[in-house]
Amino acid sequence: MKLLKDFLDPYLENHQSKQSFNLVNILKRWDDLLGPFLAAQITPVAYQKGVLICQVAQSALIQEIRFIEKDILNKLRLFEGGEKIRALKMVVSAPSRRQDSQQLEQISTAFQQRLQNMRLPAPVDLSIAETQQIIEDIQIIQDEELRGRSRRFLSALSKRQKQLAAKHWPVCKGCQSYYEPIYRACPYCHEIIHD
Repeated sequence: MKLLKDFLDPYLENHQSKQSFNLVNILKRWDDLLGPFLAAQITPVAYQKGVLICQVAQSALIQEIRFIEKDILNKLRLFEGGEKIRALKMVVSAPSRRQDSQQLEQISTAFQQRLQNMRLPAPVDLSIAETQQIIEDIQIIQDEELRGRSRRFLSALSKRQKQLAAKHWPVCKGCQSYYEPIYRACPYCHEIIHD
């Protein structure tokens, strides 16, 4: 059985202008962009006026995919050929058919496991030295209420950075933001990442 990209690659390479959307680049990186589970469930089939139309294996997944649709869209925009995508549209690949509850449960469980893998590790605590440094940094603030808010904010920020560092997320040299290792450009300042 041939994949859709096997048919589209030669056609698009021969019939596409340089300014048009390049679906071939997205198809070539589809598994890397979404991961094996989601890539098996979602297949891009067309592009119309800024909307990437994707077929979904089961209609039950469309609602669950909507929860991470913005994340998928942001990942697509970071790769060559994905800059012009404004929205995603999910359609069912075949006429809807009745599925037994066990099959739907398996799909839902696999999807929940994928989401669980994307979550951060358990919350971390700051060391006494880190807490003391935050207190010293905010002593310049005269207003006591503002100083308390600043302390809570900086503590939360430091804890978040420790979580991301524990998950081995790189830090952008341009904007000092943590980003997922799968990106080739920082999702915040779009600085190109050099390996």
